[in-house]
Amino acid sequence: AAHLNLAKMKKIQYSKSGNGTTVKFDAGLTYSELISAIAKEGLAIQNLPSLPHINVVGSMITAIMDRGHSIRFKPVWSQKLISYLQMASENFKSGEHIGFDHYLINFGGLGVVTAMAIKVEPKFMVFKSIYQDLDWDTLFANFDKIMNK
Repeated sequence: AAHLNLAKMKKIQYSKSGNGTTVKFDAGLTYSELISAIAKEGLAIQNLPSLPHINVVGSMITAIMDRGHSIRFKPVWSQKLISYLQMASENFKSGEHIGFDHYLINFGGLGVVTAMAIKVEPKFMVFKSIYQDLDWDTLFANFDKIMNK
């Protein structure tokens, strides 16, 4: 068995098309690094996990990204926002490979993913609500309103 360390692979490229802006990034980036880089360009990722220190590509191909969603915002991999997987032996592109979505969560079964591209959007602000000492009756009486805020 071999252990590959991709931590030094940190290149980022941007491209614009009629479908919006896409960022292609190497497999060594953490969410904190990617977010900082794209924020400088006035861009953001639509939805994020709550773990900024984890590797972006690794979290996507193992569905760890699933933990950062809500009722309105689904995980990035399920929103058809990932458009490209660069492998050591072959590249997979959305629209060019039939069943592209089936390659996304592969747990390394396809080989080493060295880069990925995702759609990004203009930078935005996030609202966070904290309900302290919320009793069960109030929660259940207002559940939809609270969860869809």
